[in-house]
Amino acid sequence: MRGSPVDPGLTTTPATGPEGALATGTGLQVALLGPLDVRVNGVRISDRAWRTSKASELLVLLVLDRDRAVSRDALIEALWPDSDLGSAVSNFHFTLHSLRKALSSAPGAADSVAVVRRDRGYQLVTPGRIAADVDLFRLLMREAQDFQRYARIDDAARLFRAATLLYRGDFAADLQNAWLRPHREELTRQLLSALRQLAEIELERGDPLAAVPVCERFLRDEPYDENVHRLLLRAYHEAGDQGLVTRHYQALVALLRRELNEEPEAATVHLYERLRAGAPRRPGHRGAPAPLRLAPAGASDRSPVATPAPLRLGMRG
Repeated sequence: MRGSPVDPGLTTTPATGPEGALATGTGLQVALLGPLDVRVNGVRISDRAWRTSKASELLVLLVLDRDRAVSRDALIEALWPDSDLGSAVSNFHFTLHSLRKALSSAPGAADSVAVVRRDRGYQLVTPGRIAADVDLFRLLMREAQDFQRYARIDDAARLFRAATLLYRGDFAADLQNAWLRPHREELTRQLLSALRQLAEIELERGDPLAAVPVCERFLRDEPYDENVHRLLLRAYHEAGDQGLVTRHYQALVALLRRELNEEPEAATVHLYERLRAGAPRRPGHRGAPAPLRLAPAGASDRSPVATPAPLRLGMRG
């Protein structure tokens, strides 16, 4: 296992807003988890500076592939897949001009970031670093899983929690285009994996009250996942509230019957019967949690469950 799991230039308790998720400094800082937030040398580019959403999309494409020049054809295929070549080329040059103008609107940006043409393609260039929150999210996930494999569950919990707090919302949530969908789906899967593993670790550490909001956040995205419902039932039980165990199980049964015309899995029924027969543990010092209101799939809320201290990104340039 690596001796230093997280770069010393990083802190692992990100703030919920992009101004906290991206540290001030030289270069380009891009928050992609949630609505797009772009800063040059720590100064946010205003919404008015973006003339079209395509300029924002072009920036995201170049940020994701910032280690190489991206061909014009590849950019056009992503942004205007149904346009004829003449129209697409015209739209591309207008969008490229709009992006360059938006980036230059920040004070001192002329010497800090540029979109240049090289190797038959286009690339973002900056003398500082290009910091993106998706890089830190993936780093935290990798390192948390490393710690978990080596049974260092306190460290794993810390990094999984940091990753989930960094996740403000869907990837580039304010942009709409088909090319964004695979990125959103992949990052959402990672978020749900982090939440599930964090809930399991909190129960293993004997902190059911910490597991409850984690399970609840997961279930707002995936309300039919009975594995996590079982974790939540266990958390309610171990927090000492048998009434919540019963009410949540009854709400789950009603949801499954109403939305899917199904009954709970045998494992869920058996767990509920065992918890109902067993004596609840003494409630934690923070008191019993409030019940989760179950809603059908689609009523998503990925907002963080706490507001920690700011995060500094020290990603590659």
